[in-house]
Amino acid sequence: MKRNSFLPAAVNLCLAAVLFGAAALLPAQAGAEGRAEGEIGAALDQSYLMAAARPPARKYVPAKKYVPAKKTPVKKQRLTDIRTDFISVGVGLLNYDKDFPDLDASESGSYRMLSAKMQVKVSYMLLKFLAEYTELEADYSGRITTRETVDGTVKNTIGRGGCHIGFSYAFSQRFTLTAPYAGLEYRHWRKKGEFSGVTLDERYEWFALPLGLKLQYQLLKHLVVGIDLSAGPTLGGRCTVFSVKNDDPDSLDVPYEGYPIFKLKERYFYRGELPFELYLGSYVGFELCPWYEYTTLGSRRVKTINISDEVESSMIETRAYGVGLSFKIYF
Repeated sequence: MKRNSFLPAAVNLCLAAVLFGAAALLPAQAGAEGRAEGEIGAALDQSYLMAAARPPARKYVPAKKYVPAKKTPVKKQRLTDIRTDFISVGVGLLNYDKDFPDLDASESGSYRMLSAKMQVKVSYMLLKFLAEYTELEADYSGRITTRETVDGTVKNTIGRGGCHIGFSYAFSQRFTLTAPYAGLEYRHWRKKGEFSGVTLDERYEWFALPLGLKLQYQLLKHLVVGIDLSAGPTLGGRCTVFSVKNDDPDSLDVPYEGYPIFKLKERYFYRGELPFELYLGSYVGFELCPWYEYTTLGSRRVKTINISDEVESSMIETRAYGVGLSFKIYF
C-alpha cells in the first residue's frame, strides 16, 4: 500500500516542475521575439528613408548622332553707319540767270530737271557717276550772236554728265570725309527761239574738271547731313551757231556742216551742295539737296570769217541754284 501511494505523488511532482519551467521560459521567449521584431522594424524604417532620399534613377537616352554645326559667315563690321553704295533717281527745281556782257543780254528761267546717280566704294576708293537733264523755256532779252536785238521766250535743253573719283575716310561711325575727289564732267546747253522772223539756235558745250571735298555727319540714327564743295576750270568750250551758214572754205573756225563754231576761252566754276539723307530702311532712302553753282566761259572772237561782221561770241556768266529730291536704293 505504501509503494502504490508514492508513485502518484512523484508523477504529480514532475508535472509541477515541468509546468513551472514552462511558465518561466515563456516571458523570456516573448521578450526575445519582441526585441527581434523591433530591430527588424527599425531596419525597415532606415531602408525606407534611404530609398526616399536617394535621387531617382535616370532614364536611358540613346546618344544622338553627331552633326557638325553649320558655320555662319561673320559679317564684316562697317567702320561707319553712313551708306556709300547706292543708285538714285530724282527730280529737282532749278533757277538760273545767264549774263552775256559783250552782247548786253540776259536770260533767266525756272524749271524742273531729272537726275540719276550711282556710287560705289571699294576699300578707300569712292567712285560716282552722275547725269542730269532739263528741257524747258526761259526768258531772253538783248542781242544774240547775229547782232539782232530780241525779247521773248527761248527753249533750253541743258545736260550734265560725268564721273568723280576720290578717297573716303571714316573717322568714326558718325563722321565721313571724302577728300580729295576729282572728276570730269561734260556740260551741254542748247537754246532755240523765234522772235518776229529772227531765228535763235545756238549750242554751247564744254568740259569741267571739278576738284573738291565732301563731309558727312550722322546727326540721328536715320538722318545724315553733309556739305559738298568743288571748283575747277572749264575746258574745251565752244559755241555752234545754227542760225547762220558759213560758206567760206578757208575760214579758220571749226566747220560743222557749214555752221560757224566759236571756241570759248577757258574759265572756271564752283559749286556747293548741302545734302540731307533720310534712311527709311536697310535698302531705301531719300535725299534732299539744295545747291548753288557759278560758271563762267570766256569769249573768243572769230576774225577770219566771211560773216565776221554779223556774228560774235560773248563771255557767259551763269548763276544757278535749286533743290533736288532723290529716291535711293542701297546695296
